[in-house]
Amino acid sequence: MAPEGLANGKVAWVGKNALNVDIGVTVSRFRNPAPGKVIAKLTFRSGVAVWGIIAVTLSDAAVEPVEVAVALTYEGMRPDAEWRKQAEERIEKIRKADLKILVRDKRGVPVRDARVHVALTSGSSASARR
Repeated sequence: MAPEGLANGKVAWVGKNALNVDIGVTVSRFRNPAPGKVIAKLTFRSGVAVWGIIAVTLSDAAVEPVEVAVALTYEGMRPDAEWRKQAEERIEKIRKADLKILVRDKRGVPVRDARVHVALTSGSSASARR
């Protein structure tokens, strides 16, 4: 489904991603409200869409989308593709390990039923169990 009512842009491409969800690319034009001033920062906000900036050109030229054919498929993209099974096996073997946390007080005595908060970096995950 193509976006409608674009005040400052044109639909350049519409398709589906690997999850069969509608996606699209628009070409947008934003006029500098103060042409005599240098643009120090661009902020993009949307209540619905997720912005992904592909390119920015500073120009007074008209916005004209170019027809582009894009294939959103690749060899092995199926959920049951063989490489996924192999990748999961490697993740289980190489990237996962049990983590045991022992909390001690200032005297070195173990604290029973201590509440622990762990903040993980991007790409990390953990599950808790007693």
